[in-house]
Amino acid sequence: MGVSTGRKMHAFTPASHMHRRPPLPCCSCAGIKRLQSQDSGRELVRVLLSDGTYSHPCLLNSQLSELVAGGGLRQGAVVRLQDWTANMVQGRK
Repeated sequence: MGVSTGRKMHAFTPASHMHRRPPLPCCSCAGIKRLQSQDSGRELVRVLLSDGTYSHPCLLNSQLSELVAGGGLRQGAVVRLQDWTANMVQGRK
């Protein structure tokens, strides 16, 4: 049987951890496919990212597509995601 003191308990969080962001995810580039946009005619780059357990198809924005053309991003490269947006496609996120 537990004993109640009538006080609320709060988890202790050291001050150094209060404003720390979660670590940025690290993934490997499992595949790259270049596509042509049907409406604008510009080149799109679809990348398959894997965290070792799950894989996620992604579309790169136009600024990052230049990394593929220049050879900075290729299959097998390890990347750290700094910013991303999840969109619903065919009823899935």
